[in-house]
Formats: sequence, structure tokens, C-alpha cells
Amino acid sequence: MPDSSLGRLLIVDDEIELLNSLADKLAKQGYETVRFSAPRDALLALESETFDLLLTDLMMPGMDGIALLQAARRIDPELAGIVMTGQATVQTAVDAMKTGALDYVLKPFKINTILPALARALEVRRLRRENIQLRETVGIYELCNAISFTLDHPTLLNKVVDAALQQCEAEEASVMLPTETGDELRVAAIRGEGRGYLIGERVFLSQGIAGWVARHGESVAISGTAYDPRFAPVQPRTDIRFAISMPMLVGGKLIGVLNVNSTSRRRAFTPGQVKALSILANTGAAALESARLHTALRRAEEQYRSIFENASEGILQSTPDGQVQIANPEAARMLGYDSTDDLVTNVRDLGAQVYEISEDRTEVVRLLEERGRVRDLELPMVRKDGTRIWVSLSGRAVRDQHGKTLRYESTLGDITRRKQAEWRSAAEHHVARILAEAPSLTEALSRTLRALGEDLGWEQCAMWRVDPQDRVLRCAEIWRPQPGARGEPEPFSRSATLSRGNGRPGRVWALGQTVWVPDITVDADVLRRNPAEQTEYRGAVAFPILVGADVLGVIELFSREVRPPDPALLGTLDTVGNQLGVFIERRRAEEERDRFFELSVDMLCVIGFDGRFQIVNPAWATTLGWPPEEFSGRPYTDLMHPDDRGGAGPDALAAGSAAPLSFENRYRCADGSYKWLSWRAVTDPARRVVYASARDTTAKRQVEAELQLRDRAVRAVTQGILIADAAQPDNPIIYATPGFERMTGYGVEEVLGRNCRFLQGPDTDRATVSRLREAIRVGESCSAELLNYRKDRTPFWNDLSVAPVRDETGRLTHFVGVLTDVTSRRHLETQLHQSQKMDAIGRLAGGVAHDFNNLLTVINGYSDLLLERLPAADPNRELVAEIYHAGECSAGLTRQLLAFSRQQILAPRVLDLSAVVADTERMLRRLIGEDIRLSTASDPGLWAVRADPGQIEQVLLNLAVNARDAMPRGGQLTIEIRNIELDAAYTRTHPDARSGPHVQIAVSDTGCGMSPEVMGRIFEPFYTTKDLGKGTGLGLSTVHGIVKQSGGHLGVYSEVGVGTTFKVYLPRVNETGTGPQLQSGPLQTSTGTETILLVEDEDRIRSLSQHILVGCGYAVLAAANGDEAAEVAAGHEAPIHLLVTDVVMPGAGGRTVAASVAKHHPGVRVLFVSGYTDDAVVRHGVLEAGVNFLQKPFSPAALAQKVRAILDGGEGT
Repeated sequence: MPDSSLGRLLIVDDEIELLNSLADKLAKQGYETVRFSAPRDALLALESETFDLLLTDLMMPGMDGIALLQAARRIDPELAGIVMTGQATVQTAVDAMKTGALDYVLKPFKINTILPALARALEVRRLRRENIQLRETVGIYELCNAISFTLDHPTLLNKVVDAALQQCEAEEASVMLPTETGDELRVAAIRGEGRGYLIGERVFLSQGIAGWVARHGESVAISGTAYDPRFAPVQPRTDIRFAISMPMLVGGKLIGVLNVNSTSRRRAFTPGQVKALSILANTGAAALESARLHTALRRAEEQYRSIFENASEGILQSTPDGQVQIANPEAARMLGYDSTDDLVTNVRDLGAQVYEISEDRTEVVRLLEERGRVRDLELPMVRKDGTRIWVSLSGRAVRDQHGKTLRYESTLGDITRRKQAEWRSAAEHHVARILAEAPSLTEALSRTLRALGEDLGWEQCAMWRVDPQDRVLRCAEIWRPQPGARGEPEPFSRSATLSRGNGRPGRVWALGQTVWVPDITVDADVLRRNPAEQTEYRGAVAFPILVGADVLGVIELFSREVRPPDPALLGTLDTVGNQLGVFIERRRAEEERDRFFELSVDMLCVIGFDGRFQIVNPAWATTLGWPPEEFSGRPYTDLMHPDDRGGAGPDALAAGSAAPLSFENRYRCADGSYKWLSWRAVTDPARRVVYASARDTTAKRQVEAELQLRDRAVRAVTQGILIADAAQPDNPIIYATPGFERMTGYGVEEVLGRNCRFLQGPDTDRATVSRLREAIRVGESCSAELLNYRKDRTPFWNDLSVAPVRDETGRLTHFVGVLTDVTSRRHLETQLHQSQKMDAIGRLAGGVAHDFNNLLTVINGYSDLLLERLPAADPNRELVAEIYHAGECSAGLTRQLLAFSRQQILAPRVLDLSAVVADTERMLRRLIGEDIRLSTASDPGLWAVRADPGQIEQVLLNLAVNARDAMPRGGQLTIEIRNIELDAAYTRTHPDARSGPHVQIAVSDTGCGMSPEVMGRIFEPFYTTKDLGKGTGLGLSTVHGIVKQSGGHLGVYSEVGVGTTFKVYLPRVNETGTGPQLQSGPLQTSTGTETILLVEDEDRIRSLSQHILVGCGYAVLAAANGDEAAEVAAGHEAPIHLLVTDVVMPGAGGRTVAASVAKHHPGVRVLFVSGYTDDAVVRHGVLEAGVNFLQKPFSPAALAQKVRAILDGGEGT
């Protein structure tokens, strides 16, 4: 296929197959085809698109080919047409040609038949269009010629809009010009019906189509409504069908915008019209610019004379030989002449009269002849009065047509002040460069004086330094242009010293500011007037060298001319004085810096970007032990610990990081050890070095580790630690440990800033608080235990220790308080105190019981004997019986006392507690009454325990009685037995309990319960809540004693109005338990004839016992103590069958007596008798195996039976 389209064809045929076939074939030949089967659709396409040729069928329904061609050419007059028909006649061809068809083709045809016709038609169309464009171009050219010669601005505008209407066959045209500010367009000319009112209207450059064209310098053509928001019109109109806006440019400069609108065209403007309009816009723009320039030229001519007369620069016109022809007023003033006429009349030779150096005039003329013009030549000239003036000269040579020079025109600008400023600036920069480069202070001062003299035009310069020790000025340096130049005698200056206020330098020192003397010959400085006159110096100035307000020195300048004060130069001298002061101070600082570098204990160094040490200070050798030369040129990582070389700090340092660095690592010392170094480093990319300091932090890290350990320890301790600020009112808390938070429930943030009194509550002891406050007030240590309250307001006992903290001067700064929760300890102490009290009461009760038992043994024994002997009818028998019953009651009371005091004699054995409870249950039911329900329960497989069954029954009876009394209106009594394991957690809260397996007896009632106050005292002896005469107060204390004596633990829980539960815990034994063993069968005879040794320290009991035993037929040997017994046993040769001895006696006790008697009578049997226990016979109140014991008080029958049983061998020996 061809590379490009041969033409754009609009094909119309109602036969679809023929239409598609023809279109496809022509497309293959290189034509761009658009096909329609309906003529109306083809006309619609023509209104919106451009086609080169219409190829239409002649006969079609609705509209034939000729009518279609006529309608199409009304839309596009330049459209070529070819008619296809299968019924061609001469008239058909004529009608088609009249309509504008260029050819017709008969159907059917081959593709090669129509191709030549298409080529001819398209060529004819091209020639027609070129002819039209030529006519349009000629017309617009003639029109542009007419416009280009018009210089009147309004006329030009009107001609341009009229020409635009004519060329484009449009209804409206306008020209918009930019305003002076350049941000708006103004309607300058307009044509169109009813559009005249828009003259002078303005739109912003940022609005509308014209604004866009003006901003971008590009044409915009729009068909119908503009939907692009960039081209949104300022006043939308729906009647405009086609519009075009073109920029009017000259050399890229916007002159205006030409706008054309059409409300009747059916097709867009033709390319020829657009081209003609473009030519018109450019020509109009050029004409408008020419008119503007013509107007500006007229105005410029009018203004030239004013500019010449009022110019700020001098203007001269001179002949080649140097005579002035024309001059403006500024030239006359600049050169010191009274008027322009004065200058023109008197200056006949510029080189001799105006140029300071006549050779400068010669050089200027040479340059003008060679180049034709010169610009900005800076030259010294002489005013009429002889004073110098610096000018900037620009000029040109004016020649005739043959190149001969007619005259020179030049402008002169007075640059004297600028030159002086440049000299001053040069001097400042020169001094600054000297001070930056000078290797020493002496060289800096010498070069600075020379720069001031040469750059500022002074003949002599001197430098005076302040001697702070002698407080005088001494001359330090003098400069003159040449060594042999005349000047103030150097020996005078160098040897002179000036005091404060003496001479010009002394005055400057005293005032701290510059002193300017226009003529030193009339100066009041008498001291130095004669030397000054000898040197012909006239002008002088002296200025201080300052650092802040301190004068470090004075510089003095001399001139052979009288020099009035120059404010600008004074400013320069002040700058130089400050520069010198800064330099001197910097030199001092550098010396101090070098000294600091040498003396610093920090390890200072400079490291190159290659990672090698360049400079190190002596601290490196001191700290690490290496000689200084060891570091020079060495990579800084060489001595670094291998594990530290890959850290972020060293890597960043090696990479030349621009950010300041901080890191730590270890460095090897000369002795092979390592030290921790803390680095600070900063990079200087310009110098390609790193400045770094390192500090030995080995000891610091050790201290920090210790502090961290201390901090962790402080956080770990259970005590709370508070620190309060002693310097602030009310000593607010500034630190609290986690232990305090755990102890009190208060978070750290809740207590900071508060006084610790918030821990106090209603029961906190005020006296203790006052004592603490007084100690704090006087700054002393103090310790106390007081009741505090947690955040949830639960109380706890706080063991508080407060100590003052003082600084190194002894000033009180803080208080530290250590808080220890001693609630558990206080609880244990309370229990201990209670236990100690109970133990004391128990010992007292045991002693009392012992004494009572001795008395009761006598009372009950003799009463029993009397009752046996008195006849039943004897009236005294009843009296003796009352005595006997009272004695029995008293014996029962002493047994309870012994049980409470845990001094009762137990006969423990392995028990099954369920059997004990079952045997006791019938008695309990009778005891509690019918209105109380009793239920018992026990675990299967119950463990065995070791206890005295009678004592366990006593415990159950006492607890049942208490439960009954707590339920006066009836209730429920429950006894439960189960196996239980007491763990360490339980024993921590119950110190008197032991961990391990136990059997628990729980006795629960539904009675009135007990308050906490009552529960705290229930085990105290003789304490009772019952009415007078209804209780002894020994019931629960007896239970407590029995359980403790049995190795168990007793617990209680009670709620008022709910009931009470007592829990008895007895330790498990790994044996098989049995129930209580009851004696059965008739009593054996209690008499005998054996010999018995009776030992008793109580006379009455010994007499009673002897009486009973003798009455039973025994031979009795009596002894009052152990010694007597030993003597009797030793002296009695016959056998002694039985020893009956008291356990506790003065001197030898019962166990010792038994051993002594056994030596003489090895087969003797022993019966121990006592009112309480003795470790020699029993252990903790429990009989040892094989020991015969009889508890006091005893009856005659009990003694007789016990003796007989032992003698008969029924009990142990």
C-alpha cells in the first residue's frame, strides 16, 4: 500500500454491497474512504468533516446524486464530484456538469476505469484551490500595502478589522490590544451588528480565548461551542458557528489579538482564509508597531533637548585636536566651569587642560580611531581650580561617508566617590587577606601598615601597642613608601612611650575612638609638633584597634596634604581597627587552643579521610601508654578491639559521615589491656579530615554498671523506697520505687509531687506521726511502725525508716524513706504474744493444778475411806459424801486446767477417727437435745492418726456443747471427717501449722456466729460470752490445749448470723487405726502382801497412801524424799516388789529414785504418781511405752487397783 492517502473520498450509494466493495478497493489503492448508503447522512458528515471528492450514485431513494452534489457544494464549494450511473444519457451528463460534477462513470465498471477519473477530478480541485488562494493572497497583499503606510493608530485598527471581515466573509471582527500593565486586553476596534458598545471593554489576560492566544502566542480556531475549559469565553454565545483568534506579533512581542466570528457559515474557515488572516495579523502588527515607534520618535526628539540639558552625566563634543564644541551644563559643573559657554570658550586643548595625564588623551583618541567607540574608561581629570576628579568616559568617533573623523562625542560620569569607595574596599579586603594569610602577628602588622599607606594614599603609617604591664603605648612598627623617604625620625618614634591621653595615640587610647587632625601643624599635640614640622606632614589620623570596648593598640597615618575628615574613610578605618582587633584576639585564642590541645586530658585527634591519624595530643600517650610517634599515620582502627570495628560509629567515621558522630569502642593499651573510649567526631569535607575527641570511660562504665545493678536491686526489693525534696515546702515526693507501688497500690505518677501523708488514715497513731514530723523538721533520722492505708484503703503496718540526705557542704537536700510491710510480722507477733500469754497462763494453771491435785488427793482419799466405813444410816455419811463430790468436781476442774496447759497425761495410740466419732455420737445426741439435728460424714479410706481417744472425745463434747449453746432455738450440727494436704502456702499464713497430710475434723453449726473481736479471744482461759454461772471459760481453751498437745492444728471460721466452723487438723500416721478400747470383766482383787517402797514429799499424801496400802495388806516402807528412799532400799535386804514414787520432788526426782532403787533391787517394779507431767517420765505429756503412771488426784480404790495390776504383771514394769 502507498505510504500516505491519495485523497479523502466521500462515497454514497444505496446498494450496500456495491458501496462496500468499491470503498474497500479504493482504500487498497491508497485513498481514505468514508461510505454512506443514505445521502442525508453524507451531508451531515460534510458539515463536520472535510473531503476532497464526492463519489455518488445517481439514482437513490429520497435524494438523487445531482441533488446530493448540489447540497454538498453549498456546504463546501471547493468539493469535487463524480456521478456513478447505470442509465447514463447526454442530459444526465449535462445536469451533472451544471451541478459541479467533474466527471461521471457508467455502471458496471472495473476499478481501473474509475481510477483515472478520480485522479483528474482531484487534480482539477487542487488547481482550483491554488487559484483561489492566489487571488486571496494578491488581495491581502494589496490590502496590507495600504495598511503599512498608515501611521494613524485608530485608522490602522479600523482598516485591519474591515480587511478581516472582507477576507473571511464573516459577520464580526475585532482587535484587542494589551493594556499598559500587561495583565488585561482592551477592545480597540470592532465590527459587527450591535457590537460597537464593546469598544474600550477589558478582559483579564487569564480569561477567554483571546487571553489564551495572547499568553501562548498561538492561533485558536473553534467550531461551535468551546468545551475546552482553557478557552471558556468571558461572555458565552450560542449563535457563533465558527471563530478564529490570532496573535499579532512583532519579533515575538505581542502587539494585539485579531478575532473573527461567523454566525452564518456552514463550514470552517478555509486554509486560504486562515493564511490571509495570518498575513493580515502580522502586517497589522508591524504597522501598529511602526506607528507606535513613529509617535515615540517624535516624543524622543522633543525630549532629547531636555535630556541633554538635564543629564546627570557630562556630555562633550570636541574636535580631533581637542577643542570643545558643545557641552551640557553637567559637564561644565563637573569640570568646575561657571557655564557651558565658559567651558567651550576657554578649553582649547582637552589633553593639556582637562586630562591630568596628557598621555591619557592621546590613548583615548587612538582607541576611538581604531575601534570607533570606547566605553567606561576610568581616568583622572583636573578641574578648573586644579583639584583632581575621577571620571568614567564613554565616546564615539563621528565620521563622514569617506571615513574621515569629523568629531568626538563623549559622556563623562563623576566616579570620584566610587573610586574612593573602591580604594577603601580594596584596603579592607587587602587587610583581611593579609590577616588571613600572615603566619605571625609581626608580619601581619607590617603588611597591614603598608596596605593602608599604598591603598589609601598615606605617606607614613605607625602602629602603637598597649603595654598592659607598664600601662603605656609603645611603637611597634613604622612604614614609609621608600626606606629613604623623609619622615618622622624613627629613633624618636621607636623609643617613645605615650601615656594614656598623651599625644594623638594616647588620646585615641583614652577615648577609644578615632582622632582626625586635618593639619597637625596647628594641633595641640605639643609633644610631637616639632618632629611633624620637620617632616612637612600636615594631615594625620589615628584610630584604635579594638576588641569589644578594649583598646589593644593605635594606628597612626600621616599625609603631606591637609586632609579634612572623610566620614567614609573613617568607617573604613574603624573596620580595619576591628579586623586587627579580631585578628589579635584570634591569635591569642589560637595560642590558647594550641595550649588546650597540648594540656587537654581528653584525647584529641585529627583523622584523614583515608582513616589514618594525622595529629594526636599527648593525652593519647598518657591514656593508652603508647609513645606519640606510634599514632602518626597509623589507621585509627588498628588499636580498636576486633569486635568493635564493624559498629555503626566506626563505619560512619570511615565513610566521612557529614553528621556529628557519637559512639563508644575499646582501644588496646600498650600493656595489652583494653580501655573503653567515648568518641565525639565531626567531619570537615572541605579539608577531608575528621576532628575527633575520645575520653576514657572505663571507670565511668564500671560506675554505671554498679549504678544499674543498684537500680535493679532497688527495683527488685519488696520494700518501698521514697525520696522527698527537703528544699521544697511540704517535702514533695520526687522518686518512688516499684516496690512502693506493689506495697501500696499507688502508681508512681500518682504520688510524685505529694507529701506521703496520703498513706495515713483514721487509725494511724497521731503521736507516732508527730514524732516523725519533728525528726523531719530538725533533719534527723527516725524509725517508727505505724498503720498506713493502701490505695484501696485496706490497712497495713508500715515499718518506716526516714533518713536525711546532705550534699558535700552538709546542706540538707532530700529525705529518703524505706517502707516495709510488716503486717504479717505484726500478725505473727500478735500470735506469739497470745501464745506466750497462753503459755504463761498454762504454766500458772499447771502449777495450780499440781497443788490442787495434792490437796484433792488427801481430801478425796480420806472422804472415800470414811464413806466406806460409815454405815448407810449414819447421819454424817451425807456430809462426807458432799465433801467427796466437791472434791471430784474440783478434780475435774484441775483436769481441764491441765488439758489447757497441755500438761495432761495422754495415752495416745493409732486411731480411726471415724470410729471415735461413731462411738461418741450417741452421747452427743443426748447432750445437744432433740431440737438440734446432728449429721456426721467421713471420707472412705480415712487416714489413721495418733491421739488419746478420751481426749478426742473431750474435744468433740466441748465443741458440741458450744454449738448447742449457740443455737438456743435449734439448728444443724455437722461433723465431717476427711483427708487433707496442708501445703506451704497455708502454713505461711498459719505459722503454728505444719505442712503435710492431715485428717480434718470439721464441726459446723448454724448458730449465731461470732464477731472478729470475740474470735480473737475464744481460746483464752476463763473467757466466756455466756451468762454468769453457765460456763467456766475453759471449754475452747481445753480443746486448743488437747489439739496442740496432740501435735495438731486448730482453725475457726465464723460469720455473725450464719454460724461457726471449727476445724481440727491431726497429722497422718502410716499405721492401721482402731477405735477406743473399753475395759470389760470383773475387777480383780486389789489386796496383797508384797513389800512396797512409798516415796512422797507431801506428808499428808504419803500418810494417806501408806494408810491405803497397809489397809490392803501390803508391807509399806515410807520415805519423804529420794535420799531416804535410797537409804531404805539399800538397808532393806528382803525384796522390794514395787516402788511407788512421786515424779516431782525436791532433790532427786522420781526417775532418779527409780534408778537408785533398781541398783539394790533389780526386779523392782515402778509406779509413778504426779499431779502434772515431767520430762523425766513423759515427753510432752505423752507417756513413754512401758511406763506405769497414776494421775493425781486418785481414789483409794484407783491406787489399790493400779498397784495390784502392776504386781500381777498386767501393766509394764
